[in-house]
Amino acid sequence: MKTILVILGLVTMQLSWSQQTFDWKSLLNNGSTTRLNELLDSIDLGERGNLFDYYNRTLTISFNERIIYLEDSYGFDSTFSSWHINTYRISIIQSKDSIVFAKVDTIASAFEFDKKVTAPVFEFKSEEKMKKVEDEFQQIYHTMLQWDELFNTSIEFGLRCGRTGWNTDEYIDISELVMKRRINRLSKYLSSSCLEKQLFRIQGFYELKEEGYKIDPSDKALIDIILAKKGEVIYCRGCIIQRMEMSHFREKFIF
Repeated sequence: MKTILVILGLVTMQLSWSQQTFDWKSLLNNGSTTRLNELLDSIDLGERGNLFDYYNRTLTISFNERIIYLEDSYGFDSTFSSWHINTYRISIIQSKDSIVFAKVDTIASAFEFDKKVTAPVFEFKSEEKMKKVEDEFQQIYHTMLQWDELFNTSIEFGLRCGRTGWNTDEYIDISELVMKRRINRLSKYLSSSCLEKQLFRIQGFYELKEEGYKIDPSDKALIDIILAKKGEVIYCRGCIIQRMEMSHFREKFIF
């Protein structure tokens, strides 16, 4: 009987240990970025977990869009001599030091090409501050913030496939708009909530400029706002997908 109780105790201890993971509520629900930044610092120091992809870029003048992928090892499994692993995607809208929106999802693997989300874990949203984000976006781009375009990592800015040499689907669409002089379509999508989509439209206007087209001052003003953004773009360099700083595009697109 004593032996059975000892075994049950060990099993209970392992189950409770294996369920321990990040306390997302305390990290993200207090409206401050301090505890999250401390966690990321501890990962950088090798104290816990692994940080994979990390994007932090301008959404509006006062707010950033932040996407983090991290992996956490916890609860040693003696049967397989390995640790349990959770892989998370953290989507955040924040000001300099305040969290406006945060959502944590689990993903199948940090190494999957599309990083498909499998299950939600936690979500926080300040309605009052989110209204400020939406109002600021509306004021700049004269259109509503599109939630379905936020945190979109499925689109990479790139013109050609390195393996086949063919133009990417997005660039084919842009080339057609340029060829047919569909300026209104290009102008409309400068107001996308997705940075990579905005850059494709800037590519279109840049090609028009190179052909001698005089860009409307209102379009040029939006182009300047977009190119002034800071942070990382999801960039396809042939066969390699990488993060590219916005400064690269400020040097590339001279209007």
